[in-house]
Amino acid sequence: MKSDNYVKIFLLFKVACFQFNIQIYLNFQLVNQLLLPVKKKIVTKMKFFMLTVCLFGTVFAKSPSTEWKPLPVDDPTVIKLANQAVAHINEKWEKLFYNKLIEIKEAKSVADDGITYMLKMIIRLTYCPKSKPYHDDCEIRQASSAQICTVEGHKPSGSEEIKISNLSCDTIPLPPS
Repeated sequence: MKSDNYVKIFLLFKVACFQFNIQIYLNFQLVNQLLLPVKKKIVTKMKFFMLTVCLFGTVFAKSPSTEWKPLPVDDPTVIKLANQAVAHINEKWEKLFYNKLIEIKEAKSVADDGITYMLKMIIRLTYCPKSKPYHDDCEIRQASSAQICTVEGHKPSGSEEIKISNLSCDTIPLPPS
């Protein structure tokens, strides 16, 4: 009979350790009905045991990596994001001529609630006016300053679309002639 009561107490406890949050639910009303004389001792021991298990579980659990991992600059996703960023720049900037991607300098990613990408790339103005459609064989203006742009994009889990979340560019001064 005593072992049946222990089984019933174990069934009353629900433990959920999820992302370092400890959730322990104990229905004291049912415990009172099942084990009136020994309830305090058992409940105290069970609470201590469950808390210890959850704490050790969270301490030794491996957390998801939050380190940026380098990506090859010729990765198709990196190139897609760089082209998307240049198109965004051409659309938003009030210049008379299109910008063109010159080089992707750095690419990295981190897994979070999807994948976040970070790129550093160099762009320059072309001779192609925005009054006409853009085409890939636009010649670069050699006399124009290059821009180094940092782009952050996020691809949510289960999606193929990368949304640009942050974009900034700084002018790289021309070398003295």
